[in-house]
Amino acid sequence: MSADARQHDDDDRVVCSQCNKHMPADLAIQPEGEDYVVFFCTPECYAKWRAEKADPLEHRHRKHSGTDQGR
Repeated sequence: MSADARQHDDDDRVVCSQCNKHMPADLAIQPEGEDYVVFFCTPECYAKWRAEKADPLEHRHRKHSGTDQGR
């Protein structure tokens, strides 16, 4: 185990919402403004999640609500 891994409390761990990697909560990326709590291990995982999950949901919401302006 690395010195960095030993510095973090095992009870304070989260799982990346994209790749399911376990990590210390204080190292996770947690976007603000989400209606639910999600964590990401890297900016790349966050971008991939946005492209696969969030963007299609936002598009469907905009289309349903009539606020879709060709996005």
